[in-house]
Amino acid sequence: MVATADRPWLRRDDWAAGRVEYRHSSWPAVVQSWFMGLGWIAMVAMAGRIILREFDTLSRDGQIGMSIAGIVVFAVGIYLLREAIRETRRTGSGRSVFEMARVPGVLGGRLEGVIRAHSIPMSSDDVQVTLACGVRTFTTTRATANVRSRSAAPEDSYSISAVRWKETQCVDRGRLVESSTGIAIPVSFAIPADLPPTDLLEKKQPIVWRVEARIPSADYNACFYVPVFKTVGTETARAPD
Repeated sequence: MVATADRPWLRRDDWAAGRVEYRHSSWPAVVQSWFMGLGWIAMVAMAGRIILREFDTLSRDGQIGMSIAGIVVFAVGIYLLREAIRETRRTGSGRSVFEMARVPGVLGGRLEGVIRAHSIPMSSDDVQVTLACGVRTFTTTRATANVRSRSAAPEDSYSISAVRWKETQCVDRGRLVESSTGIAIPVSFAIPADLPPTDLLEKKQPIVWRVEARIPSADYNACFYVPVFKTVGTETARAPD
C-alpha cells in the first residue's frame, strides 16, 4: 500500500506491518563500552603511579585534595565498567518487538498490542509500560557518536523532551505470557483525543509517540516509536498471535 495524506503511517514499513523492533545492544556498542571503561582505568592507574611518587612532597591540604580527586576519578572508572557489564548483558536480550493489534493508534481511541521479548526472568518485578507523547530530541547514546546524519541514526539515539502527555501502567507478572520464543507483555492504552498526532516531517519540533517497557530488576528496557494519528474508521486490524 502507498502512503497518502490520510494514511501517513504507511511511509514506514514497520508501521505499515504493525511490527516495531527494538535492538537492545550490539557487539560494536559492547566493545566501545569496554574500551572506554578499561581505558579509563588504565589511564587512572598510570596517573596514580606518577602522583604517588610526589604525594609525600605535597602539603596536607594538597594531599587531601589529591585524595578526593583520586576517589572521584576512580569512581568514574567503576561506573564505566558497570555500564560495560550492563551493555554486555543487554546483548542477551536480542531484539524486542511491539506487535500492534491495530495500525495506527488512534487519538481518541486506543493503542493496543503485545511486546515480545526473548529473555526476561519470570521471577522479576512487574513490568512498567509507559506511553508518552512529546518532541523528539536527538541525543548521543550507545555507539551513535560516529553517526553524522540524524536521518541515519538508530531510533535509540532519540529521546522525548517537552512531554505533552504520559501514562504509565504496571503490568503484573501474572499477565505475562511465556512461550517457546520468550515473554509476551500486553499493552493497552486509551489515548486522549486532544493531543497532537505523530509528525516526523516537522523539522524543528517533530512529534513522536513512544511505548517504553522497563523491568529494573531484570535490567530490561525497550523503546518503540509508534504511529498515532487522528483517524476514524481506517485502522488496519491486526491481531497478535
